[in-house]
Amino acid sequence: MDQISSNKKHVIIKAALAFCIAFIGIAISQTMLGPMVPIIQVTYNISLSQNGLLPFAQGVGAIIVLIISMAVADRFNKRTLMMIAYVIYNIVLYIAAFLPPYWLMVVLFFFVGVGTRLFDALANANMSELGAERKGAFLSLLHGFFGIGALIGPIIANTVLTKYDLGSSLLSIGCVCSVLFFISLLLSPSWKRAFPAEIKIINKDTNHSLLLLLRSKTMWILGLSCMLYVGFAIGIATWIPSYLGEMGASSHFAAAAVSLLWVGIISGRFVYSALSLKYSIKSLILVSNLIGGSVIICASIINTVELYVIGYIVSGFFIGAVTPLSVAIANKIYPAMAGRISSMIILFVSFGMMTIPPVIGVIAENVNFHTAIFILNLCPILIAALSVSLKTKQ
Repeated sequence: MDQISSNKKHVIIKAALAFCIAFIGIAISQTMLGPMVPIIQVTYNISLSQNGLLPFAQGVGAIIVLIISMAVADRFNKRTLMMIAYVIYNIVLYIAAFLPPYWLMVVLFFFVGVGTRLFDALANANMSELGAERKGAFLSLLHGFFGIGALIGPIIANTVLTKYDLGSSLLSIGCVCSVLFFISLLLSPSWKRAFPAEIKIINKDTNHSLLLLLRSKTMWILGLSCMLYVGFAIGIATWIPSYLGEMGASSHFAAAAVSLLWVGIISGRFVYSALSLKYSIKSLILVSNLIGGSVIICASIINTVELYVIGYIVSGFFIGAVTPLSVAIANKIYPAMAGRISSMIILFVSFGMMTIPPVIGVIAENVNFHTAIFILNLCPILIAALSVSLKTKQ
């Protein structure tokens, strides 16, 4: 009996590792564009606003596929759909490496959004089904690996761009993603055996309606929390280098501040993977965002470069697990709708990426930069406030 239990645990670990490794490749897409933006502008001789069409197309693709996924994700095999999504994303990278006309590049990035966000939602759903009582731990682990991908994405892109061209950079990222996917496929035979029979039975229950999720106050609170979190993280990655540069920091130091934020986020997600096994997930979200938010607000008030860098490392550590912990809470309340839940929350995430950073830019342009950054830094406090009214199942 112990041997059977040991074998089951081994299969689940391999399945979880397969999801995590593939997730690194998906995360690369979120940050790879940063170093490429000026090179794309020169290569295609386009304006800065035209350059913004790429992330916009990526966001539109994400929103469309997630809306569809909310309706159908739990009706099909989520593991198979997840693999198809990754293949779409990976193939698009190889096509983009040929540097087609810009209008076609925009279309390709639409499909980057389709592939990456569909995989994102389904990976969260699949990971949540691996352990009924360990959802927070498994999901925080998954998002820890996502942080690794987000951290290395611009490093790979920038390293290749310094020696070669835009096409070579896209090709290199495509090759890295293919290797990661191949490794995950080697572990994929364990995926089916990793899911307990009771989960399969639950997923056949079609009585659960999408309207139930849309009417759920808890789902809206969790979705808005994730929207604020990702808007905060991407907003910092977008604007802090420029803001610290205005304060006198060197370009390398300003860029390092963003990397250090991700170091904090990655570290926090791995730590919270363990903490979620011992403490209330709602309490973790509330207390952690209060701490992280208070630290970065203090840094905003004092307003020195050094304190901003320290503040973002600390706040990144404390708030980095908001999304996986939110998905875990939702899955405990609605265990039969893992695919729809993840799709809905990742839809909020996509809206956060598309709306909050541009809004901060508008405030910076029409008021001042410090006010814009201060407003951005209020996001963790707002997340803590939202979490007070959460009703959860522990």
